[in-house]
Amino acid sequence: MPSPLTRVPPLVRAREAGGYAYLLAWVETRAGLRARITWVEQYREEPYQWRWEVAEVPATRVTQMAGQSYQGVPRERRVSG
Repeated sequence: MPSPLTRVPPLVRAREAGGYAYLLAWVETRAGLRARITWVEQYREEPYQWRWEVAEVPATRVTQMAGQSYQGVPRERRVSG
């Protein structure tokens, strides 16, 4: 059976993620453009457990990478914020 996953978000570099993260969306706010990113971290207390982290950071704090396609990244507008 084919996977329902049709595409993987492009990678960016982000200090908040400690390296690479997936770019989920560009978010337009009154304060400026933000990037919604996600990455996986390993629990320190339980080294065989993983969790997804998600953050919104100013777009200037992520670095796009060569070879990644950012054309299909969703763009959201947030009225408040």
